[in-house]
Amino acid sequence: MNYKKNLSWILVIIWMVIIFLLSAQSANDSGSLSGGITDRIYQVLNIVLPKLNIETLHSIIRTLAHFVLYLILGVLLLNALNYNKQKRNANFVFALLIIVLYAISDEIHQIFVPGRAFQIYDLLIDFLGSLIGINAFLMYSNFISKRKD
Repeated sequence: MNYKKNLSWILVIIWMVIIFLLSAQSANDSGSLSGGITDRIYQVLNIVLPKLNIETLHSIIRTLAHFVLYLILGVLLLNALNYNKQKRNANFVFALLIIVLYAISDEIHQIFVPGRAFQIYDLLIDFLGSLIGINAFLMYSNFISKRKD
């Protein structure tokens, strides 16, 4: 059982490193990465939605990237915290606190990256993603617990 706890924390750290590395990309590199993804999605969606604005799609994809990265971090972090045998409410609050502090540090880090900046909007999206991820994990855990009973 201890290996599961260790593995869960290793996954949290790996995910935080991935977020850090993505934030360390210059605005040009980050834009190229999300732009390439946007172009591929645009080619498919343009068939169904011919009046789709590619700049709007690019903005949506960048927002979704923040949302999904922090949703996954919320799930991984709450999973790791659950091995500490604390009450669920304490783990919920502690997970949100860690994520908010990490998201703030991530935005501060971007101040020092060429072309990037501290964005309150990104913080809000990060928080929302983590909140939904944590709640989804709690709902799944409750479902599994009830199923076992």
